[in-house]
Amino acid sequence: MKGFKILDTKNFGLLIGVLVFLLLLLVTTQTVLIDNFELNVLDFNFRLKNVVRRTQIQEGVNIQERNPKISPDILIIGQGLAGSLLAWELESRGCRTLVVDDQHRGCASMAAAGLISTVTGKRLVLQNRIDELLPAARARYRSLERDLGIRLLHEMPVLRLFVDETQRETFRRRQADPAYAAYLGPEASSDELAGLAVPFGGGWIHGTGYLDTRPLLAALRRWLRDRERLVETAIDPADVRSDGKRIRSGELSAGKIIFCDGYRAITNPWFQHLPWAGAKGEILELRL
Repeated sequence: MKGFKILDTKNFGLLIGVLVFLLLLLVTTQTVLIDNFELNVLDFNFRLKNVVRRTQIQEGVNIQERNPKISPDILIIGQGLAGSLLAWELESRGCRTLVVDDQHRGCASMAAAGLISTVTGKRLVLQNRIDELLPAARARYRSLERDLGIRLLHEMPVLRLFVDETQRETFRRRQADPAYAAYLGPEASSDELAGLAVPFGGGWIHGTGYLDTRPLLAALRRWLRDRERLVETAIDPADVRSDGKRIRSGELSAGKIIFCDGYRAITNPWFQHLPWAGAKGEILELRL
């Protein structure tokens, strides 16, 4: 039997092919291992550094503070409705989040009435994508009620009082539009309007109600604290830096950052290219 000659043209090509395959397999395996190792290090870093630190300020007196040196996937600025619900959703999908909030200073969500309106404005316009958004909102808030053990969503029709004859005619035209069928009820009866100075009458709007925003935000704040996902401080957007891989602000670091701080976006240097147009809201509280 002739000996196996590695340097033969046919055998040498086969050997090179096998070596290239093994090399590619090794590189792929190493990449996966490195990625997994990096994630494990970040997880360990998160748990290790985001613990309560006790600092002795004098003999027998300690203060507690949370260490902000953590490495979440996503940094969320603001713990209003948007920031809180975003953190809840991302955490449910396995993302590590950290919410940074300055204890609701100037938070619109704390002042908001939480009204849910389906048909709005002087011209009684149907809210954009309401057929999609309303069921999603209802499902989310009912789910939060079960998870948090509190009642949040109060669904009830709204009586819209017409300001003039034109608005009443607009309401009647909308009633004939199939797109409005689920959201516009009948005009209010004289009995329903008894005692009200409304010469042009009114009509019922469905799919409406209100959300108890303050209990919701308080419950989600406790949830974030319990999971060590909340840092109570303020961040200046001008101090936020990116090296292309990580977002940094002071001692905070994350893979991504999402600003959920409402009207403050107007002064955020990262969004000065956007054509902001502020909308002033008004709330009238009546004690009867």
